Amino acid sequence: GPVVIKEYRPDVPAEDWDASLERLVAGNDAPTRSGRADIVTVGDALRALVTTSEDGSVSSLFLHMGDEEISIRGPDLQFDDVVAIANGFA
Repeated sequence: GPVVIKEYRPDVPAEDWDASLERLVAGNDAPTRSGRADIVTVGDALRALVTTSEDGSVSSLFLHMGDEEISIRGPDLQFDDVVAIANGFA
């Protein structure tokens, strides 16, 4: 299926990226959360956020590289797919 990779100005400054990821993952047990968030390492040592739908069928990845944030999405992408794509260019 289609894959959409976007580069954009980050919502979170680079120096706050890791703390932001930790906060998002800590919310996995919240009763209002649908789906989950996981931290993965891509490339040599870049920490990225993978969000996965409640049924596990769709995942997206968010990565901070330099002055850009990159998102990888697609209607048929699962956890391993988005991580593999990110590893291809990180």
